[in-house]
Amino acid sequence: MVALSRRHFVSSSLAGAAALWLPAGARAAACPRTESLTAGPFYRRGAPDSTDLRLSGVAGRELVLDLTVRGQDCKPVFPVLIDLWHADPRGNYDLEGFRFRTRHASDRPGVRLVTFVPGRYPGRTPHLHLTVSAPGHRPLTTQLYFPGAALNERDFLFRPSLLLNLASDIQSAGPLSGSYTFYLQPA
Repeated sequence: MVALSRRHFVSSSLAGAAALWLPAGARAAACPRTESLTAGPFYRRGAPDSTDLRLSGVAGRELVLDLTVRGQDCKPVFPVLIDLWHADPRGNYDLEGFRFRTRHASDRPGVRLVTFVPGRYPGRTPHLHLTVSAPGHRPLTTQLYFPGAALNERDFLFRPSLLLNLASDIQSAGPLSGSYTFYLQPA
């Protein structure tokens, strides 16, 4: 019993001493890497800065998004620029105007955006397109998905790591609240 304790003590001490020799960055916990995905064919430059994308006269399920941005070191990153675009609740993109599009700048490491849940269209599950950028970091273009959406597994671009964290089920009624944390890579 004593030999096991000594062996454990010695191996733990050696591991601890070795860790002290590592650079500080190597000792830090690794943050997840946010997967990048295509912007798709429906991106349009020049979207207005808005945190509320709901439109009068449009019927849809409200979606409140809390988006946080962190660096590779897991620390909050700011200022940030979040470019968001998605289909309307019926699955159509506005190709002439800026409905369901924003390019929002924030001096905080996160933003709250209010919109409607996008509809699906042929070949795609409901999703959100985003480009997230911040000084000193590489811009990230990706897509976010809804857990429990019927077409997730059949969508060729779907990635489980890009699922929103929802406060309620996508199939339930009423407003939907979702959050996601993006991890940007250094420039």
